[in-house]
Amino acid sequence: MTINSNEEYLPIGNLNCFAYPYYMVSCRNNETEMVCIAESEKNAVRFSFSNYAAFRITLSAFRDYDMRNRFCNHLIYEIKNSFYLEQVCSFYNKDEIKNYHHILLNLDDTIVDVIVSGDINYTVADGLNKVEDDINDNIVYAEVIKSTAIQLGQCKFFDLYEDKHREVCVPIENIFGDFMLTSFNYGSIDLLLTIKPISSHEDGRTIQFPEILCVKETSIFRHGIDNQELKLSNLSESVLYEVQNSNFIEWMAYAGYRQLYGEPKNLRHIRIKLQNMIYDVILDSKEKRPIIIKEEKQVDQSRVQVID
Repeated sequence: MTINSNEEYLPIGNLNCFAYPYYMVSCRNNETEMVCIAESEKNAVRFSFSNYAAFRITLSAFRDYDMRNRFCNHLIYEIKNSFYLEQVCSFYNKDEIKNYHHILLNLDDTIVDVIVSGDINYTVADGLNKVEDDINDNIVYAEVIKSTAIQLGQCKFFDLYEDKHREVCVPIENIFGDFMLTSFNYGSIDLLLTIKPISSHEDGRTIQFPEILCVKETSIFRHGIDNQELKLSNLSESVLYEVQNSNFIEWMAYAGYRQLYGEPKNLRHIRIKLQNMIYDVILDSKEKRPIIIKEEKQVDQSRVQVID
């Protein structure tokens, strides 16, 4: 796999604010904002990214090889000459995305990569709230990192991205039509997507991915990128696909899976195509982790389908 050896990891934010290891609590997003909640033994922090173009969440165990080579010991980084940003740029008009940046959260159990053009807000409190889905109101520290204050770390468009394999997307479930995302919730290792059809006459779906290894989102239409349309090659009118000859799995292998476990023969790449965005999820099929689809009926009944 081709990589960019010119990548630089630049710490940003208050370097003295995060003295303890932080662990993922949850991630959620809507069309304009992505929010990550993390906690340590001393406090909890809420990160908010506005005007983001894409994000990727990976269990840190599968980035150990990559991260050890980067000597990461801080919590928030900007990555200059980013390979991931290069991949995102390949979906859009490069002139329109020149002000985007690659931000990385280096949590103890999870690595979060976000491509963002807006501000980065983070707030530290002395703990989580009662339901443990956000920080509490006892604020210790808050900071806004303006996008204009971030160093010019955007992609320099090195000719690095190789489509090593010709990916093939095979529909795996009889869900067709235009669906939109109503809820994204990543809680440590499980991913829950709630989607609904554009037409109100059809039933919605809740799709559960237990114990995922990695997930990434790419928006089809993203504010601030001049409404450039994402390239949707090899996709039909279906919602769920299994991706064969996956470049995403090849990236996972490079990032650490191959060094820890050998060739990624047991990894499974699932793609979810919605009206306004695409999600790519990596599962370990060796552990027989199913995809669970719950149909939300208009009446008080539900149908649960399990895809092995």
